[in-house]
Amino acid sequence: MFRNNGKFRFSISILTLVMLFCLNDFLNGQNSVKGLVLNLENQNPVSDATVYINGTTRGTSTDSNGLFELKDVSYPCQLMVRQVGYEMQVLNLDNPIKDKLAIFLK
Repeated sequence: MFRNNGKFRFSISILTLVMLFCLNDFLNGQNSVKGLVLNLENQNPVSDATVYINGTTRGTSTDSNGLFELKDVSYPCQLMVRQVGYEMQVLNLDNPIKDKLAIFLK
């Protein structure tokens, strides 16, 4: 049917690999949650706050600037944020978020 069957297969293989790499980059970008945890009263960053996905072992801590990032997040999910001396915050995330979250703890 195809005269250059080997070249056709090679082209399809390369095209498939390129599409997989693009899809992987696209999905990884959407499955990341980034944010900033702040004290509600004075808007100072809250360092070492625990940020995790409820019902999983996926979590992280905020850095000294109150920043965090969770990768490979599956939606919908509940994002839990807690720190000693503050009330725990629960955020229901139904869809991927493109911007950074600002989370205020009381």
